Amino acid sequence: MENNIENKDTFNVYNKYLADALAFCGYRYYRFTDNRGKNAYSFKKTEKFMKAFDKIVEVKKTYGQIN
Repeated sequence: MENNIENKDTFNVYNKYLADALAFCGYRYYRFTDNRGKNAYSFKKTEKFMKAFDKIVEVKKTYGQIN
């Protein structure tokens, strides 16, 4: 789901729907193609962002149709 190898100040997400959910919460992302040819969405990694990420994943686990 995420990969943060290149830069410790960014957090990469590989799921467009997750990236859009975080963007809806006000976190801007930058889209790029990684070295494997996959689309990645890069966010500025802050404590507040990581809390939002964790909450969205929690909502998905609790209310999502696929676990």
